[in-house]
Amino acid sequence: MLSKKTFQTKIEEAAKIFITTEEKLKTIQSEISTQKLSNISEVERLTQENKELDAMFDKTSRQREAIQKLID
Repeated sequence: MLSKKTFQTKIEEAAKIFITTEEKLKTIQSEISTQKLSNISEVERLTQENKELDAMFDKTSRQREAIQKLID
């Protein structure tokens, strides 16, 4: 009978380890999701910044062309 209790204790300890590991993995997944959302926000911000830079680039190109016409 003693060994049955010993095996039961080992099973319970193993179950605790699995539960702890699953909780840690869940936390890691949450951190990954948070980082992904942060990355998406950063990409959106950079995309908007690039659109603004493209508009400025186009404007300076038109200004250069206008100046070049005056020079020629």
